[in-house]
Amino acid sequence: MKSQILDSQTAERSQRFKGEVLLNVEIANIERSLDGVKIERSPGEIQEFDKVVFATPPDQVMAPLADPTDAEIKRFSGWKANYATTTIHTDTSMYGNHHIHHPSEFDFFQIDTRWGYNSYLNQLCDISSSQDYFLSFQLEKMIDPVRIIHTQEHHTPLYTTESFRYRDEVLATNGENNTYYAGAYLGDSLHEGAIASAFRVVQLIGSPSALSISGFNGKNTNTLRLAKA
Repeated sequence: MKSQILDSQTAERSQRFKGEVLLNVEIANIERSLDGVKIERSPGEIQEFDKVVFATPPDQVMAPLADPTDAEIKRFSGWKANYATTTIHTDTSMYGNHHIHHPSEFDFFQIDTRWGYNSYLNQLCDISSSQDYFLSFQLEKMIDPVRIIHTQEHHTPLYTTESFRYRDEVLATNGENNTYYAGAYLGDSLHEGAIASAFRVVQLIGSPSALSISGFNGKNTNTLRLAKA
């Protein structure tokens, strides 16, 4: 039922876009100029746009650029990919093995030399069901394969001192060369940071539906106050 609701909401929101929405399109080449952006889709179809937004992990920025600047090479070459796996399941045995009678929102377990967490989706997502549902990270060895509902592979940034070295420059020059960047790596590395960075881009582009944003200064960098302009 929840997936049907989400599909309905996605379809409704996509109708608000005036242009064509393309998904799962392979991009062969992106070329920028003072007048705009040319994007070459495989195999060889070229479309022209005013601007381009990279809402991707930062390690994927350089590959499609036909004309990366020295500054872009400096800012993004330090980023590498990080791959993670999460599992949705109904296995409660890990709690019984540790004599835990009631799961909490996030429970941490140690396996061999690493830690993982198990989040209780019934509580986190307000699921009313006699069946317990969980989302786990790095706990695959503790889960009965029969109780697994879905396994998801994630491509995320690898956060290192080197990769973060020029992040503030990316923020300060966002929009340079008709190119914009959005992602959690430009915020607090969490979902809220990704949303906040997207709102920044909307404001920089100056969309008619741009949002007035405040609260990015100081320590609380992802607190938003939104008002239609």
